[in-house]
Amino acid sequence: MAAEVHTQGLRLLLECLAGLDSVPSSCWIGLATNDSLAENATLGDVTEVTGTGYARQQVASGGTGWPTSQGAGTNDWEVKTRQVTFTNSGTGNWATARTAFICTAQTGTQGKLIASFPLSQARTLGPGDSLKVTITLQLAG
Repeated sequence: MAAEVHTQGLRLLLECLAGLDSVPSSCWIGLATNDSLAENATLGDVTEVTGTGYARQQVASGGTGWPTSQGAGTNDWEVKTRQVTFTNSGTGNWATARTAFICTAQTGTQGKLIASFPLSQARTLGPGDSLKVTITLQLAG
């Protein structure tokens, strides 16, 4: 499933193309307890998962972190982040994750929310549990 690109993500893309902003050297994937995030959501609207060992996972910009490909038999293009893994290293459960998101900040709410998507099912990671996440962004041709 492709992610919902948020207003801040669309603006960042266009400003990078126009030379008004630079491509961030890295982005970060995180988990949120929100059921979904509105198109105009910002990082301030994200209720992030909490628990021992939880942290946003870094994805470097460029072809290694964001390889592009064309949809078979279509004019659509997509970028898919490399897969990241979240692992609960504590002794208690993490807050329940319902949404994954990608942003320009390692922590906090000062960065830009690029995109998000609801997980196929809510996940509460117990001690030792892991969740693998890949985010796909598509442009229809």
